[in-house]
Amino acid sequence: MQTVHDLSTFYHLDDVPKTFPGFPSKRVRRKQNKLSYMPYPWELEMFLREAIRHSGYLAHKPFREWGSISNLTNLLRKFTNELTPEYSDYGVDVLRELQRIAHRQFPWQVEFNHPLIARHWKIYSDKRLELFIQEDFGCSANEFYVTCFALLSTWANYTAIKIPLEISDLKIDSKVINKISMMFSSAISHSRQEINSIHNFDANYEYRYSPLLLRPLLFSELLGRRLFCPIPYLFLKRMTDGLYYQFVGRIGFSDAIGGAFESYVGEVISAVLPHADRTPEKRIKKTGGEFRTVDWLVEHEGCTLFVECKSKQPTYNAKFDINKTDSLEVDLEKIGTEIGKMYVNLNRYLNGEYPNMTPLGNVYPIFVTLADWSIYHIRTNLNPDQFVRAYLRKRGVDPEIMKSFPVEVCGAEVFEMLLQSIASHGANEVLGKRARGHRRSDFLDAYLTSEFPVNTEPVWNAEWMATLHEFIDQNKDSDAV
Repeated sequence: MQTVHDLSTFYHLDDVPKTFPGFPSKRVRRKQNKLSYMPYPWELEMFLREAIRHSGYLAHKPFREWGSISNLTNLLRKFTNELTPEYSDYGVDVLRELQRIAHRQFPWQVEFNHPLIARHWKIYSDKRLELFIQEDFGCSANEFYVTCFALLSTWANYTAIKIPLEISDLKIDSKVINKISMMFSSAISHSRQEINSIHNFDANYEYRYSPLLLRPLLFSELLGRRLFCPIPYLFLKRMTDGLYYQFVGRIGFSDAIGGAFESYVGEVISAVLPHADRTPEKRIKKTGGEFRTVDWLVEHEGCTLFVECKSKQPTYNAKFDINKTDSLEVDLEKIGTEIGKMYVNLNRYLNGEYPNMTPLGNVYPIFVTLADWSIYHIRTNLNPDQFVRAYLRKRGVDPEIMKSFPVEVCGAEVFEMLLQSIASHGANEVLGKRARGHRRSDFLDAYLTSEFPVNTEPVWNAEWMATLHEFIDQNKDSDAV
């Protein structure tokens, strides 16, 4: 666990391990490319999983020699390559593997930074979602995220913390700290049982679900009263993205997360495009019933941003199972149907069915999701457009609207980047080129980064940092030494 922790923190925080015989720190620094000389960060979770499966509570052999680590890395890579199917014989679209790679590798490339925390802090501070945090952890969203941030900062420097956990110099209820640690932790023996129960050497081996995603903290009585965090990045993901999976399925959560995310997107629009006219979702009554308008209709510099928000996240099997495509097809049909609904709404807007609104010359539909949907962006034989077209035909809308007004599908982080680019360069310049086919097959974030780079601070960074410092100032322990 110490070895995995040191490699993880070196990758994310550039903290060079001090007790690694043979560690090529000078070579890595000189090349400024850690991935050329060390295990990939997404491989560390696989190392840890195998270590839990095969070792006892205490390792039989020290795992600190760089030569041993390199050999193990190469052996595991060779082994997983042999498990990868031959696509021409396997009947699987090769692009399906690219989907899996994107969903596995891209998240690990997120740095240990404040924007990821700030985004989820902002979303879960919504009163509708804060109720779920209060129910499980007995605290506010502010206290939850400040506590988690303090724990994350500690585990970035230490593999283990003594139990019961305490945060020095801050008056944070110890019950809150230990509720968080309890829900995020598991006995090593229990993790071993979970891992073994789903283990299989097949094409899904390196992509298989890991219980460490839900419980990234480990403990064992034989290791003393200490709580281990071998991969701090997994703790970061658990305190952010992981809350969705903790609460999903509970009564009221679906409506709460949907409403909170829609409100969040509106706040992003106001923060980045303060002079734009934005209209929230409305109920429109008409003969024979009523309909809801798009979530956010934004008029900015002669353009209309037609923004629909969805909080649903792709299921695990849809992202990674290469043996079967059932889950993938279900998820693609769901997102395709939702995009189809947005186009039906766009058709109403273009036909003048939105009261007191005249469509502007350039309209750009944007479908914003809480999580990344690389299974949508990387097109396999199961092209999601077929589900959009099927829904449009069912509703009597000409599918050609998709060509006339191509949609941008993006996660919350990329949406923030998009709006910042629009604020600097204008919607016609940023989205007009894409609508006409320029670099249409590229990921939107790659397109924005290369063609419209902005040096603007992430949207909620300053507000999160101010809240963090205010909380610390108000909760300093005056008795602390």
